[in-house]
Amino acid sequence: RIQGVMAPAPGGEAVVSSPQAGRLVSSRLPTVGALVRAGQIIGTVEGSLAAPDVAGLRSDRAAAEAEFAQARADVTRLRALVRVVAGKEIEAAEIRLRGAEAQLAALSGALGAGNRYTLVAPVSGVVAEVTATVGGQVEAGAPLVRIVNLGRLQVRGRVFEQDLGRLRDATGSAVVTADAYGDVPFRARLVSTGAVVDPASRTLDAVFSVVNTGGLLKAGQTVTLDVAVGGSEASIVVPTDAIVRDE
Repeated sequence: RIQGVMAPAPGGEAVVSSPQAGRLVSSRLPTVGALVRAGQIIGTVEGSLAAPDVAGLRSDRAAAEAEFAQARADVTRLRALVRVVAGKEIEAAEIRLRGAEAQLAALSGALGAGNRYTLVAPVSGVVAEVTATVGGQVEAGAPLVRIVNLGRLQVRGRVFEQDLGRLRDATGSAVVTADAYGDVPFRARLVSTGAVVDPASRTLDAVFSVVNTGGLLKAGQTVTLDVAVGGSEASIVVPTDAIVRDE
């Protein structure tokens, strides 16, 4: 019998963070316990611009506004003179107007939104932790959302040094039970054992994969492992009530 703790299996846990500092502006941020799927958008971070960048963008936008106003006035004037002005000249003025309008829109968007980064769930699972709030500031690399796939859990137990020989003889099968669910069994299988004995506790790590039926078991939950050891033995078996004792 081994005491263990449920933990995410490799690839069964992910932490979502932003590569840039800024402000969380999306309303798609999930709540704790919500189910998300891999690739699902869970937020948008709007990057903050430095003061020199803002000043430069404002200057560029002012120039773009002047260019747009001039181009629009030229188009209006040339269209009024359509009978005396070549069509190519009007077409060139309209192209210039569209370019000035696009440039003004791009600069206005850059000032209004900054650099935007979309946060995406890298794995499917349940949201275990949310440390961000919509409208709040986030730091680059800081964890915002933690996702755990309950279908990919494992049990990490500690085996005493004197029981290593018995663990070596284990059949590979084990049964996991948790106090929260009484005697409900969960099937498990020995995956690996550690290579170093802890000098303080004189124990060794043992990892078991587990079939988490219904997603009942949770990461971090304390469980008990009953590991079958000793293997099988060929023998003759008779019912107990068939035995007669000779006094």
